[in-house]
Amino acid sequence: MPQRSDWLEDIHLRADAMIAEHGFEARFRSFLRDDQIGQWKLDGISGYYWYLNALVAVTKPKKVLELGRCLGTSTLFMLGALEPESVLISVDIEERASDLSHRADDPRLKVVVGNDLELSVFADIDLSGIDFLFIDTDHTFDQATKEWELYRPLLAPNALVVFDDITMNDMGRFWSALECAKLETETTYHYTGFGLAAP
Repeated sequence: MPQRSDWLEDIHLRADAMIAEHGFEARFRSFLRDDQIGQWKLDGISGYYWYLNALVAVTKPKKVLELGRCLGTSTLFMLGALEPESVLISVDIEERASDLSHRADDPRLKVVVGNDLELSVFADIDLSGIDFLFIDTDHTFDQATKEWELYRPLLAPNALVVFDDITMNDMGRFWSALECAKLETETTYHYTGFGLAAP
């Protein structure tokens, strides 16, 4: 576990450095519609979106799975750093994703609507070998526990798992009980906490 802890710390520090440089903002603007640039005010947008973008840029995952998409903002920021040959699968129980409407034809993106606790919603999508898993659903101990048990066997050997809102509701209980290498960014990027795990 010490090696995995060191790996998480290295990823975190490299993502921090990328954010400090602001080197990827210009590249990311190409993924936005004109109205999104004005609406989002990229200099003031929540830090955790930039952090997600930097984590993807640093780790260069081949297969990203996002549980909980909402309007698709986090999806868009991860897509902005995704390598050309990689894939991002995003699932949400509701058909929303308005921030992704102009990226519908991106071959790297697969948008799924359905309950992420039922693997059948992914139809013919191959979920094996997930090397970047982002969990951002209803932020409860019960939901996170079920997702962890369901998706952990599908992870690649050196996968990174990212949790949003680890201090919201009873997520803290899940995070505390999680038995693997983990790193908490506390409220640096999000007021409800953000955590990295390496199973």
